[in-house]
Amino acid sequence: MTFREQHLSNNVGASYYPRIVTLNNNVYVVWNDDSIGNLEVMYGRSIDEGASFEGTINLSNTDENSYTSALTATTTRLIG
Repeated sequence: MTFREQHLSNNVGASYYPRIVTLNNNVYVVWNDDSIGNLEVMYGRSIDEGASFEGTINLSNTDENSYTSALTATTTRLIG
């Protein structure tokens, strides 16, 4: 699997603390993003070894800052 820089957020905010996990041909990414004025935990997924990514999901979706994002994977599932 080869990685190249990709902008997953597609916004003007800053992104911090990315965490990347691979499982088979899938790539999972979580990070903090401040584009709406507070830190949110964002999630992105690729099912083609990182060639393309599906739409970003805001996992925290709060009015408060959300700081911690983590991922891990076993041989059969993603744990976040």
